[in-house]
Amino acid sequence: MQFARTRVLRDLALVYRDHLYAWERKLEDEGKRFCRRKALKQPHEYQEGTIMKAYLVQHGEPLPKEMDPDRPLSEKGKSDVRKTASFVSASNDISVGAIYHSTKTRAKETAEILDGYFEPPKGTAAVDNLDPLANPAIWADRLNSSAENIMLAGHLPHLSRLTSLLVTGNEELTTVSFQMGGMVCLEKSEDGSWAVAWMVIPQLLV
Repeated sequence: MQFARTRVLRDLALVYRDHLYAWERKLEDEGKRFCRRKALKQPHEYQEGTIMKAYLVQHGEPLPKEMDPDRPLSEKGKSDVRKTASFVSASNDISVGAIYHSTKTRAKETAEILDGYFEPPKGTAAVDNLDPLANPAIWADRLNSSAENIMLAGHLPHLSRLTSLLVTGNEELTTVSFQMGGMVCLEKSEDGSWAVAWMVIPQLLV
């Protein structure tokens, strides 16, 4: 009787051990899959299959043309851009390779403020086709072919049309209502499709 009980306990121990080994293997496999998913979600590892982000910023409020024909940022415009940049840089792990802006003074000054918060390795630079009436397809092609996170400081209606073109394929649809000094984050997935990830506007910030 004692021998039979010992044998039963031994058999149960072997079954338990086999189940334990099976669970250990399952947990190990899950851990590997989790690590792979985490690696794919790292926005700054520019490898095939990773996610790329574009940060679109409408310039801050400028001075009226009657006060200054170059229309630099007003004090409110500067303050709004700082509020947005401060909030986003403190709330998110954001890294951008460069900040590009149009040749207009208000966009240049907006980019210079952003540069102080995000410190892109390539700095800021004025580029073509970011003007208000520029063809959005040009920058849509550039962003589609880029593997690097990029920030653009620009104007309406260009930024709105660019967002709609990337997200819906139709630049005439209104996808996002941009605000001066606000920032919109667009995310490109592994299959090349785009989506609006989030938006921050200075009116909501203290």
